[in-house]
Amino acid sequence: MSDHHIKRLVIMRHAKADWPTGVPDHDRPLEERGHREAPLAGKWLLKHGVVPDFILCSSALRTRQTCTWVCSELGDK
Repeated sequence: MSDHHIKRLVIMRHAKADWPTGVPDHDRPLEERGHREAPLAGKWLLKHGVVPDFILCSSALRTRQTCTWVCSELGDK
């Protein structure tokens, strides 16, 4: 079987999230550290040739923010 038939499943957790008082769990944002570190995950994926064909992301704010940072490093790939 050639490499182009091999599928890979990547499961990622959101970057470091904040716990603001009075904010519902679904609406919790990334904290400063999360905004700094989330792009590093995208750089790692790109460096190792792990560029997703499809992304399924939770609608929670912290996961969408993480996904945005990761995708910003993957560029048009």
